Amino acid sequence: ENLDWPMNSEITVQLLNWMEDNGHVEKIIDHYNVPITGRSLVLGDVPDGTCVIFQFISHLELNGNPDMNTKFIHNDELCFRIFKVNSLTGPDVPNWYIPPEINDSFCLTPPCTITMFNYSEHKRVGDQWRSPPFYSKPHGYKLQLLVDANGAGNGKGTHISVYVHLMKGENDSVLKWPFDSEFIIKLLNWREDEGHVERRFDAGTKEHHSRVLQEGTATSGLGYHQFVSHSDLTDKFINNDTLCFFVPIFEKQ
Repeated sequence: ENLDWPMNSEITVQLLNWMEDNGHVEKIIDHYNVPITGRSLVLGDVPDGTCVIFQFISHLELNGNPDMNTKFIHNDELCFRIFKVNSLTGPDVPNWYIPPEINDSFCLTPPCTITMFNYSEHKRVGDQWRSPPFYSKPHGYKLQLLVDANGAGNGKGTHISVYVHLMKGENDSVLKWPFDSEFIIKLLNWREDEGHVERRFDAGTKEHHSRVLQEGTATSGLGYHQFVSHSDLTDKFINNDTLCFFVPIFEKQ
């Protein structure tokens, strides 16, 4: 009801490289001055003639089969993401811009997977990797996963450390504070759907999960210095230098 029609934007779509965080296939879907991008009046309906890219990537470039993993095919799966949306509010706007709230609208909500590329480099450098933000549920708390590949605290040099921190979110004014939820983070086994590393996070056991008032991530959060030891990180958890975490639906909010 409150949007301008027809849709007038460019959407950047990426086919992700499973092996590293670069070399993705990126295409722009252009909706400018296309009359078919009008409003759909039926929920779930897609208008005829919606903009498409017929030759997104060739089968030769994919170079895979169900029995072989490549940089674009893993376990017979492709992974796409909406990377960027460029939108104009009208003809008088001189430059591209993305409304501030659009970033929150693309945040993940559980159940969701979070992929960490270049594990060995993060471990070597000893830096802290931060995931894209995600929400505890639609219109819920805004959170971020932090991973120390070479460990922190009593896990430094022997474990990976994993934490979940609160962020300033668009829904904070209507949420209950302090943050009090139980949830699980899993490090997934790439080989089979069992034997995952699972840790429970209970915000109810902490006293300092109050609302974050400034942009960025809270200075402290829930976590494990010893989430999993380096010696236990076999190739069933590391695939092409990549770790994959899973966040199930929160149990209490």
